[in-house]
Amino acid sequence: MRWNAFGTPHIMVNHGGYLSGPRDGDAVDVARAFVRDHRALFRLSDGAVDALEVLRDTPLYDSPDLAPVLRDGADPANPDVAHIVLFGQTFGDLSAAWDGLLVVGVQRDGRIVSVSSSVTGDTEVSGAERLNAVQAIEAAAAEVGLDLGALELVDTPDDGWTTFASDLVSDVQRARQMALPTPSDGVRRVWEITLLKGHHDDREEQGHPAAFISFVDAETGKVWLRNNRVDHLDDATDPLLELASSEPSVETFSGETDDEGACTAEPHGPFTVGAGNDQISVAAATTMPNGLDDDIMIDLLFEDDPNPVAHQDLLTSPEVLTYSPDGGVPEGDYFVSVCEFTPGPGSIGYSGTLAAHETADADVQLPRWRVFPANPPFVDADDPSADTRELWCWIDDSPECDEEQRNIASRVPWDVQAPSLPTFTTDGNNATTAISEVSFLTPDTVFKRPVS
Repeated sequence: MRWNAFGTPHIMVNHGGYLSGPRDGDAVDVARAFVRDHRALFRLSDGAVDALEVLRDTPLYDSPDLAPVLRDGADPANPDVAHIVLFGQTFGDLSAAWDGLLVVGVQRDGRIVSVSSSVTGDTEVSGAERLNAVQAIEAAAAEVGLDLGALELVDTPDDGWTTFASDLVSDVQRARQMALPTPSDGVRRVWEITLLKGHHDDREEQGHPAAFISFVDAETGKVWLRNNRVDHLDDATDPLLELASSEPSVETFSGETDDEGACTAEPHGPFTVGAGNDQISVAAATTMPNGLDDDIMIDLLFEDDPNPVAHQDLLTSPEVLTYSPDGGVPEGDYFVSVCEFTPGPGSIGYSGTLAAHETADADVQLPRWRVFPANPPFVDADDPSADTRELWCWIDDSPECDEEQRNIASRVPWDVQAPSLPTFTTDGNNATTAISEVSFLTPDTVFKRPVS
């Protein structure tokens, strides 16, 4: 067990076992009953346990159930799964801000797997409401040097927030009352403020985008806590720029297929490729379909030879061609021709890139991942069924591979927005993934992505 700053359990886990025996009931009731049984440990009264608000009850469905249940709203084939229950503290009509959270993992038979919390044992909210919403927003903005000008109340959904428009910033600013647990000053009545200035074009006086979540004391105007929601790119140290600088140079092209023929009227090029390259990669994506037709093909031509040295067609757009002849790529001038798969009246617009580079060593294994198809099961570590991981391979090049990931929908590396350069983060042609602090189904922010 580890403790938090409020003197309550931060993490409770029994390595190799559980925190309780089996218990009947749904996951929320079981989790609440466990907290009630140990309320002295959490410094909670019986009434405080009753007042815990269920913020989320997440069933850990098995892999076959994930898509139909989460995307289509279907009933799960196996509803008897473990749950993660998230509680939030409430103080009268105010919900806890920032802290005051309690997470309980419940096995399918009602055993408690783990608990983590930031709950406080304080029960009374201190501080009078001497600042209104506008004054709180102005205090938060002044603390970060953001000039919002005059604020005007706008229509607000019935979601607890009060929304204001600014005469200097195009984005709306929001405020709501919350209760902020503090380790040394009890629970304070605060305004939770979201400041947002998304517009910028780096011109003089425009500056950079700003996004803050601030908690302003409703009595004194003190900013107890501020969270900057914008990540900035540092030219000197960011690995994204360091990696990008080592990438092969890329030539771009764009155009449209000939209105009276199947291909580009004149091939794009010349693209001069020097000695020492092992591979040419060409990517092209449709930018303007011909009606519903966006199916294109790529031909790579060398010097004056009208016959392509490489051809690529994988049904739809985007198309990615790889040319890697034995002995390396001959140096010289290359040309790219983009053709319609089904020639017809009208044209298909497209844009693309060509890159020449060295390939990886032949002994380097293509990507493969040891993954849980859904989520790790809540079972004892020494249980033979504990490790349900499978080996997923980009190419099924080994009997050990359980599933091949390369397919016609994933024709370029996962982090590429075809036909652009790699993003070096969890955004590309296969997925757009970011940290989620509200929804467990979709990312709710684009600011927090890992960089490889």
